[in-house]
This record gives sequence, C-alpha cells and structure tokens, in this order.
Amino acid sequence: MVHVDDAVGAAIHLARLDLGRLRDNKYEIPVFNIVDNSRYMYEELFDYTATILKNSHRSKILKFHVPLLPLRIIGRWQEFLARKYGTSPKFAADLIDFFEAPMTMCNYRLVSTGYEIKWPDTKDAIEDVVDWYLREQWI
Repeated sequence: MVHVDDAVGAAIHLARLDLGRLRDNKYEIPVFNIVDNSRYMYEELFDYTATILKNSHRSKILKFHVPLLPLRIIGRWQEFLARKYGTSPKFAADLIDFFEAPMTMCNYRLVSTGYEIKWPDTKDAIEDVVDWYLREQWI
C-alpha cells in the first residue's frame, strides 16, 4: 500500500539517481519497493475504509465474507473461457491467492537512497484519499 504522492515522489526521486552505482551486479538495475511503513491486513484496511465512509455518509455498511472456493472455481472457469476464445479473463483465480497470502514488502532500499516516505501510515493515506474523493464529489 502506498499513497499516490509517495508513488510519484519515489519515481521522480529514483529517476534523478544514478542507478548504475546501486546495482547488485554489473547487469541488473536494482528493484525498489515503493510502500509505506505500516503493516496491516487487507481486511483491517477494508474495515477502516468502510468506517470512514460510514461516518461521512451515515450509511450502513454490510460486512460479509465470500467463500473462497467458489471464487477460485469462477476464476478458473473465466481463465478457461479466455484461453478458448482468445480473450482476457474478467477475473483471475490467482488474485484470490494474492489477497490470502501473508506478505510484507520492505522499502529499505528506497529509503536508503534518501527518499523520505511522506505518508508512512496506510490509514492516514486512506483517510486523505477518501477526503479527496468527497471534496471532488466522486462519492
């Protein structure tokens, strides 16, 4: 997770660097994770966003869990049809694995180049983005 300000800011910062001096070997340019400093589960962030929207719109948020097995079956079916008809699947089964996987990204390499994360906490970034959507009347 990362605020758009940090995604753009980090990209500009990295574009201005001499990446050749940061190479792991003479052939590879290093890979940088552009992420904030927080550690949250997706469900926690979805709940947080729902609470913000509930408070701003006085809406009732219904929380429910969708069983993953039917989603995987639908995803595999979509992938089969896409291969058969030469199209792109509307839903990929591997996406379920992405949301289920416990993973942590590290921004150490980016920060070690001198970039300072402007939005270190995802919850603050979510609140800022929701406020922007509200000001622009998109929600």
